[in-house]
Amino acid sequence: MIQRFAVAILLLGALARSAAADILSETVVTVDTRPGVTQSFALVKPANPVAAAILFPGGGGNLDLANLPKENRGNFLVRTRQRFAKLGIMVAVVDAPSDHAGSEGMPLGFRTSAEHAADMAAVANHMAGIARVPVWLVGTSRGTESATSVAIRLQDPIAGLVLTSTVTEANPKMSSVLDMALDTLKMPVLIAAHRQDGCKVTPARGADSVKGKLKNALPVQVLYFEGGAAPKAGPCEGLSAHGFYGLEAEVVDAIAKFIKGK
Repeated sequence: MIQRFAVAILLLGALARSAAADILSETVVTVDTRPGVTQSFALVKPANPVAAAILFPGGGGNLDLANLPKENRGNFLVRTRQRFAKLGIMVAVVDAPSDHAGSEGMPLGFRTSAEHAADMAAVANHMAGIARVPVWLVGTSRGTESATSVAIRLQDPIAGLVLTSTVTEANPKMSSVLDMALDTLKMPVLIAAHRQDGCKVTPARGADSVKGKLKNALPVQVLYFEGGAAPKAGPCEGLSAHGFYGLEAEVVDAIAKFIKGK
């Protein structure tokens, strides 16, 4: 019995070491952007990246970068950052900039501002300096405001755009992606939606509305997902259909496939 117990302990230790080895190292990077302003982000770099992606979480966008949640917790893009990296995509999970680092994060209008685009240009430049690979923008929920507006403002330096749970219903706290100059985009765009998304500002039907306004983007693809795990949070939170809860691997794999052009 003692021998079996010792073997079991050794097996558990080996499994733990294997799981730990599976986690790619993450570093917090801070770059200078506008005068007197810095932009921080969590960087996860695979050994040989084939692409890079700036990930825009939702809400106010303010994060504790030193203690980001792991799988099955928090925002969809934050909790899947390691999977993106394991698929060969270097990722930067962006925080709110230093001039909006309070508990409320980025206020209404900032995600669509020239200042925000300047901050993201600095992030994209830093990533390009690490690996000469195409840089994509990936947003979820309110992060789609950022990703879309930054893509419109920066254009050529950005290789493509991915929107998940896209904000298509404006309200006093956020802007609709449908109100942006989508017809100016000429890059590849992927729009992912969950048919059971219960968040009133990101209805699944909005995905086709966004596609309809992307007159010059090429290619444009809409992907609808269904099912997943039972929600553990409200309809506009990450651990629900809004955050593709229980479908993380399927959604991230589809995004990576689109980014890689496969």
